[in-house]
Amino acid sequence: ISRIDKFAYATASTVSAHGDLSGPWRYGSNCSSETDGFICGNGNSGFVAAIEKVSWASNTTAASHGNLSVARIKSIGQSEKTHGFVSGGNASNSASNVIDKFSYGSNTTSADNADLFTAVVYRGSGHQV
Repeated sequence: ISRIDKFAYATASTVSAHGDLSGPWRYGSNCSSETDGFICGNGNSGFVAAIEKVSWASNTTAASHGNLSVARIKSIGQSEKTHGFVSGGNASNSASNVIDKFSYGSNTTSADNADLFTAVVYRGSGHQV
């Protein structure tokens, strides 16, 4: 799937097209800032470490925003005000315990910030309020 859809929180409305990812994506996790959304880790053709960024303000195609420290899919995305975190996931058919941290403001490879106590695949989500 490469299409990005959006809907208004304030009203009960049908989704509308917002733009596209650079190509087909599958099994990615997501994070968001106040101005942008991010999709992390692509399993469409193997294990890909890519991070893509899409602006909430304009209907455009997503742009590259760096890479995860480890290529993986089915990870867990967490958001805070200035950084995104990607935890666990499936890295080359093995559960990962890596917690990556990346800056919303810079297009760089994320850093291995910490490790989960137990390696997990697709187990929850979290967002700062």
